[in-house]
Parts: sequence; C-alpha cells; structure tokens
Amino acid sequence: GIVGPIPLNQSHKLICQKLNSSKEGELLEPFQINNWWIILKMEKLVKIKFTSEIERSICNDLFEKRILKTSMLIIKELRSIPECE
Repeated sequence: GIVGPIPLNQSHKLICQKLNSSKEGELLEPFQINNWWIILKMEKLVKIKFTSEIERSICNDLFEKRILKTSMLIIKELRSIPECE
C-alpha cells in the first residue's frame, strides 16, 4: 500500500537512505528490515517551502509540548508535597 506523505526523517533509517538515493517512480529491489521484506517505490517527492506560516506552526507545536511538559512537572512536584494537618 501507499504510505505517506511523511517526512523522510520519520521513517526507518534504512528506508530513508534508500529513498534518498532513489528517483521518483523508481522501484527498488526488495530488502530486509528485521523480519520484514520491504519493496519500495517512491511515487512522488513533495518538497515544501519553509514559509512564515510553517514557522509559526512549528513554534506553536514546540510551545505546546513545552507547556505540557512543564505543567506535568509542576503537578508532579505539587503531588509530592505532604499535606499540612
């Protein structure tokens, strides 16, 4: 089946290497990863342009992840404080 589009750096290291060295539409020879045999064909390479909108989206994602991590640490600390009697 078709997988993607996904960023190449989110795939298995070997798959990333194979796709980086292939051309659009090229069918690669089968290769093995662990117990799986993979047959790969890059249907289409979609290149994106880094725009201010993409930059804003990345910043928002990073901010939300940082806020979640920080808030979880604060909650953990608060839960570890013994209650006053």
